[in-house]
Amino acid sequence: MNKQFMKRYFLIAFLFCSVLVAHAQANTDTLRARAQAFLIKGDYDNALSVLNHAAEMDASNKDILKDEAYIYYLQRNFAKAIEIGKQITSRSDADVQSYQILGLAYKAIANYTDAEKLYKKGIKQFPNSGVIYSEYGDLLAQQNRPDDAIKLWEKGIQVDPNNNNNYYYAARYYSSKNRPLWAVIYSETFVNIESLTPRTVEIKDILLSNYRKLLNTQLLQSLSKDGSPFEKAVANNYLKYTGMYDEELSPEALTAVRARFILDWYANGSAPFAFRLFDHQRLLLGQGMFDAYNQWLFGASASSSSYQYWTSNHPQEMKDWQTYLRSVVYKIPEGQYFQH
Repeated sequence: MNKQFMKRYFLIAFLFCSVLVAHAQANTDTLRARAQAFLIKGDYDNALSVLNHAAEMDASNKDILKDEAYIYYLQRNFAKAIEIGKQITSRSDADVQSYQILGLAYKAIANYTDAEKLYKKGIKQFPNSGVIYSEYGDLLAQQNRPDDAIKLWEKGIQVDPNNNNNYYYAARYYSSKNRPLWAVIYSETFVNIESLTPRTVEIKDILLSNYRKLLNTQLLQSLSKDGSPFEKAVANNYLKYTGMYDEELSPEALTAVRARFILDWYANGSAPFAFRLFDHQRLLLGQGMFDAYNQWLFGASASSSSYQYWTSNHPQEMKDWQTYLRSVVYKIPEGQYFQH
């Protein structure tokens, strides 16, 4: 065999193998999509049957294994979910979702020891994963260790500011600890990231109740004296308006107070701290959507009938806000985390 023939032979062999790999990948992707369709319908048995067939074609495919582990978890076959989950997380190409699925199975059987080991390993491998921090914090909260859990949720917010779950847990934590400033900030941040789920409704209630606690002269004076630099800046700004409202703080009163807060925060074209949430409020104020935004935040929690009345009398404003809500992704830049 001459060299030219050998080169041609290996090239043909390589291309043939590439076609086979591509064909197998296409087939497994199709099967995974079919399994997903069964999963959405709640047909776990058929979903697993399809995935098992896909695994026969590509036994080392991590995504197929993850799908299987997750379905076993949903079926409450935790032993099988853990078996596959351990197999995946031992691989060098394990991803965050691999840790998440195995952690869910461990928590389901209250195997807190192995779950904690898993999350510690996951943080070492993925130190900037908000998902692992939120899951680890949830594990500690299940063990009645909320003060340890909040450290993880805060770290998750710091390293991965666009992960919704850490804000969700942190908002609930600070509400339970009667720290309304951070309950308010994390609640409003959460509902802007996760805007259309049952958890959104829950956190909006927390947001309203904690605003009614926050805008208290004594509490604001305490923050102004003893808070962090960021807390002092916020408290001093709100202290200017303590005579503007009563204790009930209707959505309309909150809209007025918050509008003044934003205008003063950006007085002279600058702000004491760069903060995405306040930038968002300023943008909506400038675009004429601030009233509708505040009604969306507080209206239903304050009074469902009053909220329906407002929306029926302001259809264009609410339409504009809903269009904006569904078309613009709320993103938080790194470096806007403030210690507290």
